[in-house]
Amino acid sequence: MSIFTASKPMRKPSSPTRFAGLSLDRARLREGTMVKDKFETTLRDGARVLIRPVLPEDRHLLEIGFEHVSQTSRYFRFLAPKSRLSDRDLDLFTTSHGDDHVAMGALEIDAEPAQPVGIARYVRLSDRRDAAEIAVTVVDDYQGLGLGCILIGALARHAASDGITHFVALVHEDNRKMLHLFKELDAQVESDAGGEVELRIPLHRDPAAYPNTKTGDAFRDVYRLAAGDFGK
Repeated sequence: MSIFTASKPMRKPSSPTRFAGLSLDRARLREGTMVKDKFETTLRDGARVLIRPVLPEDRHLLEIGFEHVSQTSRYFRFLAPKSRLSDRDLDLFTTSHGDDHVAMGALEIDAEPAQPVGIARYVRLSDRRDAAEIAVTVVDDYQGLGLGCILIGALARHAASDGITHFVALVHEDNRKMLHLFKELDAQVESDAGGEVELRIPLHRDPAAYPNTKTGDAFRDVYRLAAGDFGK
């Protein structure tokens, strides 16, 4: 579990947005407009982000982003030193395997070109089909704006609808922001040793079942957006 460190891109309005060969007409992507698995929302600072599935053609974006990640943030993410992303890493991060491996990315769409600012993914455990391991990364300038909640909430809705009852997360003990986020979701500590905390985060098909916390409220908003219930 980690937070990427990278410079914040300049925000320049443009239309349409072109990203990884994908042209998106922003007139169809107003707040509350769904395009298949995509939805747009607004962060606390007013930045507009598009949440969409990660695609194989996003490999180069992961490579570019990784070059701007500090050694500390890399350690938080991989829980070990990491100098580069291997081809295997890129394959793993960008290739979906149905409902057993799902990844969602966030694009800041007021930048030209649109900039990747976060990614979250889960992989269902082979020996525990009701559980999945989760990882999330948010560019440092977008921390504290609710993006981590949005990405994890989008994954949670998908996972809960497919029979996954909880996420498993391995978080570095110094990654206080992620520990606090999961605490607000009633996460239980499964183990705490060697500087790493293993957490069990319950998931719910009904968003009303999440705790009455800021993170729980964020999940309810994401469930509403992802379902297309924008007027409710």
